[in-house]
Amino acid sequence: MKKVLVVDDAQVNRESIKDILVEWGFKVDLASSGEEAIEYVKNQPCDLIIMDHMMPGLTGIETTRLMKIIHPELNVIMMSFYDSEIMKPLAISAGAQGFLDKACDLKEFKKTLERVLGECIECISEEI
Repeated sequence: MKKVLVVDDAQVNRESIKDILVEWGFKVDLASSGEEAIEYVKNQPCDLIIMDHMMPGLTGIETTRLMKIIHPELNVIMMSFYDSEIMKPLAISAGAQGFLDKACDLKEFKKTLERVLGECIECISEEI
């Protein structure tokens, strides 16, 4: 079972993303800040991090850069409500493998997860 860490300062966002991922067969852990996420990756392996861009303290960009120093192989998808034309290049240059607008639909969300993880969601669900 693939393990995902969802990092967002808004509890409702963390829980919503978690519910979708659990339904798709993922094991999901949550972090409410960049600092908490960095401590998590120092101590636990995970297959994917879904990171909010705008958080108090460390931003998603800063957190991704620091995580990539610790574990260069980490898969990160950055999410933001902010202008994707500006944010996407920043996220990718920080080391994220994907970028999504928080207003994306489930089809786009699933497609991005499949691309970053290199396997289809149905296949992941069948591992349970």
